[in-house]
Amino acid sequence: MSLTDSEIKTLLEEKNETPNLDYKQEIIWEKSNREACLEIIKDILAMANTRNGGRIIFGVTDNDFEFMGVGEEAWKQFDVTPVNELLHRYADPIFTCSVIKRVIEDKKVVVIDVPEFNEVPILCKESAFAGQNNKEVLRKGALYVRTAKCSSEAISSVEDMRSILGRGLTKKSDELFQSIQKLITGKPLVPDKDANNHYQAEIKQAHEYLDKVVKEDLGYWKIISYPSTYESRLTTQAEAGQAIEEAKVLLRGWDFPHIDTHGNTTNFNKGKQSFLKWERHEEGWQLYQSGLLVWKKYFWEDIEGQRNQKENRPLLSFVGVIYSVTEYMLFFKRLYAEKLNVESIRVQIELGKCNNRQLASFESMAHIWEYISGEDKIMIEKDINVVELQASFQDVAKDIIKNIFMLFNWNDPADSMIEGWQKKLTERGGI
Repeated sequence: MSLTDSEIKTLLEEKNETPNLDYKQEIIWEKSNREACLEIIKDILAMANTRNGGRIIFGVTDNDFEFMGVGEEAWKQFDVTPVNELLHRYADPIFTCSVIKRVIEDKKVVVIDVPEFNEVPILCKESAFAGQNNKEVLRKGALYVRTAKCSSEAISSVEDMRSILGRGLTKKSDELFQSIQKLITGKPLVPDKDANNHYQAEIKQAHEYLDKVVKEDLGYWKIISYPSTYESRLTTQAEAGQAIEEAKVLLRGWDFPHIDTHGNTTNFNKGKQSFLKWERHEEGWQLYQSGLLVWKKYFWEDIEGQRNQKENRPLLSFVGVIYSVTEYMLFFKRLYAEKLNVESIRVQIELGKCNNRQLASFESMAHIWEYISGEDKIMIEKDINVVELQASFQDVAKDIIKNIFMLFNWNDPADSMIEGWQKKLTERGGI
């Protein structure tokens, strides 16, 4: 799965480096530039060991992160084959990254897209020396990670080693859950009426916040999710923020839920909240200490003015629906199973302004018939055993996706089709 021009533009506009996003000016990928190439390999190894992987974007100035583009020579020399040939020499186990070359606003940009490790962390299997002083750029046996200061360093603490090994064990546990999925039934879900009353007060408060942040003049996604029983699970606002940070999903160049880095992520009386307003892009969320999440975001199709020109219908990408719902379920798995350790959750997914909206394909090799919704609001509500998410969040997502498609009058979407797109999405994240 390749990043779209729109996703790359969003990353360029972020202008803030994170452990998952690194900006570089440019590099000529050739043997005479060995030291610089090896430094990039170290960054790739580190991002592979970082939750959600990462992206390295070339063509951005060092100090103010302005997009200047790369020169013609750098553009020609960059290619997926030589980058991965050098990476394979030092990565154990061997894995592959993507090299994406695009022209954005008449300027050339190169993006290295790095997936998170699949089952076991990636070690450096051979030392490498370069430069006038023949310094050691890569160290045999080192396990590199991205730090909070956005540098690539070898793990040096027991705590960091435990953390990355814990992620590896979680991935192995997921395989075990999948292998015995048919034997898992979980406890029957019995809605807690008292819990619902407590959550409704918090949901009302969240709506008041989000209605100021994300207006409803465009089509939108909205999510409400919460544990089936009510209690304070996150003792402080800081803990709520940490839970979001550690559970967020970053498979398409944009995090879900998006954590703003320009001063709009703040504490409130019952948890953590964040919003983004950039041009027409509006998104916001609140996570309560009870585990309640309320999130809202405009359809990107409406932000970019995508319409059926002949019938003047608004559009919604059917692949985007598959990707989005799959991301939501992966986030719920991370938040509610791995962080909050709850047994079951209630999920509501709403798609607004869908009347006369048509499912569409923006993929060159994917074509569908005209499927059009007659509903203004599409609402999917589901009680989910968390063990189901651990066993296969993709299958939970698939059922919801099919329900959404049904309300666009697509009555028979093939399971294999949905699973194929899910695989394209999750494989880049090493899931």
